[in-house]
Amino acid sequence: MSSSEVQWLRPVTLTEELMELGHRNRLYLTCYTLHLASCQPLHHDLVYSGLTHLFRKVEVLRVCLGQRDGQLWLRQMNGCNLDFKIVEQRKTEEVEEELTHYIYNTSEGPMWCVRLLALPPTPSSTDLDSIFSHNYALMLGIHHSLADGFTNINICNLVHTILDDMVAGRPVNDEQQVGKLVGDEQTQKLYEEQRQKLLGDPELKERVRKDFQDGADTRPLFLDAFPVSGRTDVKTCFVNIQFDKNLTYSFRRKCKEEGVTLHSGLVGIINATLINLLNDHCEMPHEINFRAGHDINLRRYYEGDTTGIYGNHVPTFGFRTSFKTSENLMSNFWPTVKEFHKKLHSHLIERRPLQVVALKLMEKSKSEILDGYFTSQGTPDSYYTVSNMGDVTPLFTGESDCVKVVKLTRLASIRYMNSFICFYAHSLNGRLDLTMGFSNRFLDHKFARGFMDMMSVNMTTLSSS
Repeated sequence: MSSSEVQWLRPVTLTEELMELGHRNRLYLTCYTLHLASCQPLHHDLVYSGLTHLFRKVEVLRVCLGQRDGQLWLRQMNGCNLDFKIVEQRKTEEVEEELTHYIYNTSEGPMWCVRLLALPPTPSSTDLDSIFSHNYALMLGIHHSLADGFTNINICNLVHTILDDMVAGRPVNDEQQVGKLVGDEQTQKLYEEQRQKLLGDPELKERVRKDFQDGADTRPLFLDAFPVSGRTDVKTCFVNIQFDKNLTYSFRRKCKEEGVTLHSGLVGIINATLINLLNDHCEMPHEINFRAGHDINLRRYYEGDTTGIYGNHVPTFGFRTSFKTSENLMSNFWPTVKEFHKKLHSHLIERRPLQVVALKLMEKSKSEILDGYFTSQGTPDSYYTVSNMGDVTPLFTGESDCVKVVKLTRLASIRYMNSFICFYAHSLNGRLDLTMGFSNRFLDHKFARGFMDMMSVNMTTLSSS
């Protein structure tokens, strides 16, 4: 196909270009795993046909990248091309980790892939369980330039809906398009509004700079507790835990009683658990300054209906907050969490995540932003990041007559040379799911599993306090 026949869409946004740079370094790559229970086997041809419907219905999945006049652009793929495989005799975790370090053919597409793994049958506790006796892990990898968490969840819902319709014998309408790949017009408008605000208020500008830098020069205790490994196979590793319905309900209810969000409560639990484990490995100060990132969905600041806005709509730079807490956090847990909740909620209302990006764009050129972002091996300047999607149950709108979604797991590779941890949290069908993605340059599976076990103990204790 000649360049004149290529269906060019638009130049990539800065965030999309940053994600493509991450992809070239095998970083910031996502994997969303749907654990499915079906009343019939999901054979190769059925799933392949379902993914063909998915390709035709979702614009995001028909896009690839190309150079045009020295600039990176999004363009339409030349035709339907699927990257789908059925994998056998593999562990789900192995395939998930593989997809979070996967390299896509970005110049031709597809910039997404699917792997299907049959799982062993689970013991039936009800007649309904015996009907849905075929279990699978369907792993969906999508280039982060094309999809943020909201987009990925909606695509997961559509995968489930299509498979359920096909097994049930219902037709799938390829003409009905789902979601639109939207650029950063609204985002740039928001950044510009905050830039003008900062230019007109020097005190606010200095306050934003101070807030963002607070704690960045504090040496994380991880570096005292765990020596940096000399291993050459540095990568992101993962450990997952799914809390049962009773504990999820009790913790959510306790957060509501205390007047805080589940996110704030979860951050408190993470901090308390880190204190528990670090205390066994290094000398603890009386006060710890936990600097942490919080992933933000920019749609919260957009105007109008945002349900059809697909693509990557997260801030160009991660939003971080710093919060000091006592080494005896468990003895004063809920008052401390209330203070953190107040601070974070205030920042969100004040649009601090937008102000941070506006400030950095004022002070750095595009080349300064991109150069070295994924190759830096400097000391991590925060303890962790939390990517919390909240309760995603309402986003799964399929009938579930023949195929049910049993569980959803979310993962993404982090900048493992200069990051410790990212927590991926969401709730589905009344159960809180948490994946810990960690750099094996700094931490190991023993620490991660110990963290998850201790976190469950702490959550149980604090839910009933």
